[in-house]
Amino acid sequence: MISITGSSSINSGGSISFNGSSQYLAIASNAAFSFGTSDFTIETWIYPNSLSGRLWFFDSNSDNVDLNGNGGIFYYNAGLYSSATNTVISVGTWHHIALVRASGTVTLYVNGSSVMSQAGIGFNSVSNRAMEIAYSSSQGNGYFNGLMTNFRVVKGTAVYTSAFTPSTIPLTAITNTQLLLNVTGSGTLVTDSSTNNLTVTNTGSATYSSTTPLVNFAGGGIKITGGLKIVEDVIPYVAGLFKTTYAGYFADVPSFFATATPTTYGTNPSTSVQTTAISEANSDDGSSFSIQWLGYFLPATTETYTFFTSSDDASYVWVGSNALSGFTTANATVNNGGLHGNQERSGTASLTSGVYYPIRIQFGEQNGGDVMTFNYSTPNITKTTNVTGRVFYNPATNGF
Repeated sequence: MISITGSSSINSGGSISFNGSSQYLAIASNAAFSFGTSDFTIETWIYPNSLSGRLWFFDSNSDNVDLNGNGGIFYYNAGLYSSATNTVISVGTWHHIALVRASGTVTLYVNGSSVMSQAGIGFNSVSNRAMEIAYSSSQGNGYFNGLMTNFRVVKGTAVYTSAFTPSTIPLTAITNTQLLLNVTGSGTLVTDSSTNNLTVTNTGSATYSSTTPLVNFAGGGIKITGGLKIVEDVIPYVAGLFKTTYAGYFADVPSFFATATPTTYGTNPSTSVQTTAISEANSDDGSSFSIQWLGYFLPATTETYTFFTSSDDASYVWVGSNALSGFTTANATVNNGGLHGNQERSGTASLTSGVYYPIRIQFGEQNGGDVMTFNYSTPNITKTTNVTGRVFYNPATNGF
């Protein structure tokens, strides 16, 4: 059981489907969206079905972000455009979008990477702002055509200040959250899970879609004890990464594990769980076998993490959304591939404390000695193999 105090995770609940011609969400004028000169963060996940014309995926009194037919993304403020005109958005793909002002500079992030940054702009003049999502009435055009989920507005906090790995866990109502859309899949379709509990009008009757880039949490509930509300089992994870062993060398082909059969090999049982260290001992278990570990990494601090593998032979680590799907040797967080003696390689990811990030580790041995050791460090955490309290897996799926 994992107990969460303070704000709790919501079920991602799928997404909102907009038809691109008449549907959008509207929230009446409210001081919640008046940021003055303070820091702020507006973020969401979008899945465009089309990039025809200009598509506004949110607008607040002529401060807005829109897409164009070339896959460019634009931020518009008081007659000024700041844009990434290269193809950063594509049809049929989930993208995490975050508009952040930190110390007076507005940065637009796509999938955790900055695509635009400019000082001295952003939401300064209007005292009570409305919010439109998937349309811009001030521009009179640009209905968004696609899916959207986990739309969050945070006033007074720059949640992201450098490149980061977007979380695939549903967003929570962190401190200063002014709006957090929760897709219900029925009734009003979407509600505000922030403490403001703002009324969200579903104009044109946008519909529900079960498609989501996020991890859905099953089970869980609320226990009332002595007048205190304790959220229990919201995340049905247990300690450790789930380890599976296979006969045969995966030969740097990540998809090998999808069709291979788990096998007891040498001292390795076909399946097991490692809770204190993620490793394969230097025990010469054989000349041709492979191992995969699945689960989540829970950072203790908000900062840049460096992940390491020391291995003989190939090993790879994926942290974040790529660990769930689309993982290749090219997008691995740590690429320690190929046939070689014991060597160490590393990679970095910017992570947020308290967020569960999917992690996938693959290792293969082909002749000679065999060993794999996983380490991590940060500027404030000394390099360590100890993952106690930092790794978890879903026992219902033996992984994610």
